[in-house]
Amino acid sequence: MRFLQKSFLLAALMASTVSFAQTAPLLSSVPQTREEFVKTEKSALSTIDWMEKTPINKDAVKFKEQEGLLMNWISGSPNVSIMLNEKLVPYVSNPQLLFLFMAGWTKYSLEHNYSKDEVQGNLAGTRFVINKYKAEKMPKNEDVDKLAMLDQKGELEKWVKDQLAASKQ
Repeated sequence: MRFLQKSFLLAALMASTVSFAQTAPLLSSVPQTREEFVKTEKSALSTIDWMEKTPINKDAVKFKEQEGLLMNWISGSPNVSIMLNEKLVPYVSNPQLLFLFMAGWTKYSLEHNYSKDEVQGNLAGTRFVINKYKAEKMPKNEDVDKLAMLDQKGELEKWVKDQLAASKQ
């Protein structure tokens, strides 16, 4: 029985090491071709995950560098489309929050087979902003506070759908 427990523990440790080792590197350059964009999707996701977990001021230079690379990656990607709607992204004039929104939408799109679902894309982008806003203790933003309250009440998805419907009339 002890042998089985040790074997299981060893197997679990090896599996976690292997899965950790498979994490893609952060973006290091902006792709030029469609094929290069597809090949670097895992790196784009790694960059987004890194930005989500890393405090902006922990390594501000690296964060800014990754932000620039990711923004160029998003802008050039043939497979990711982000629909910006001022009713849904009221902080569009705040470059930091707008970038975080785009990162969240991109993550959703890449993890869901290039989804173009406006509701889910907006939800993912907005929640990415809310989470980073709270974690970083960013300067007060009433729009983000309102969205965070809607999310906390479980009303964010309905609000997104209502805003999308109103903007299409």
